[in-house]
This record gives sequence, structure tokens and C-alpha cells, in this order.
Amino acid sequence: LRNVKTDRIFVASPSRYRGEEIRRIRVEQHLTQQTFASVLGVSKKTVEAWEAGRNVPQGPAQRMLELMHKDRNLLQKYGIIKNNNN
Repeated sequence: LRNVKTDRIFVASPSRYRGEEIRRIRVEQHLTQQTFASVLGVSKKTVEAWEAGRNVPQGPAQRMLELMHKDRNLLQKYGIIKNNNN
């Protein structure tokens, strides 16, 4: 075990998106609440509750919101959504 090499990896905590920030990300993506919910794997009612500030996304949803916020083309780039015109 003396010659075992280990690497330390730092994992950044996801940002915390709430209410109006979530709505802004959705609108910037030109998505309805229903389509946004489908992208994130949640119900439309969940998106409504997030945007109204009644609930806060957890874990993977926060990370996905962060990625969508940082890269506006993320969903198209990875084929998660496709424009009918393409």
C-alpha cells in the first residue's frame, strides 16, 4: 500500500436557485413550465411550486439548473431538446 497513488478531487457545491431565478432560467431557454419540467424529470406542479417559492429544488435539479444557467445551449448541445426547425 505504500506505492498507491491517490488523487484528491474537489467537488463544488451546486448553486442554490430559487423562485425568480428558476423562472429566469426557464424563460431564457424559451421553455414552457411543462417542457422545463420534462427536461428536469419533475412535474409541472413542481416547477410551479419552485417558481412561486413554495418549494426549493434539491440535489440533481440544483446541479442541472446551474449547468443550464452557465451554458444556455446545453440542452440543444446534448440533444435534450430539439427545435422543430432543426
